[in-house]
Amino acid sequence: MDAQGIDVEALSINPTWVRRGPEVARKLIKFQNEKLAEFCAAHSDRFVGFATAALQHPDLAAEQVEDGVKRLGLARVSVGASVAGEELANPKFHPLLGEG
Repeated sequence: MDAQGIDVEALSINPTWVRRGPEVARKLIKFQNEKLAEFCAAHSDRFVGFATAALQHPDLAAEQVEDGVKRLGLARVSVGASVAGEELANPKFHPLLGEG
């Protein structure tokens, strides 16, 4: 990082849980977010973390966003443009994204 002139990196974990049911996604993402927060806290001068949330399950995702940011201190939430083939513009995601 120093050699490339990078002061701080934002880290996120690639989704491997997108087509999983809510209970598997809950357990896996809880583990991922906790470990990422632990790593970033140990190196807070160089890394910030973006929480993962199971967007395919909007109610669960809302809980995970709150937990990741408020309890674990992760900086933001990582999202993609679609969730399991569904665009984020789908009304089912509006409550999570603060729309509607």
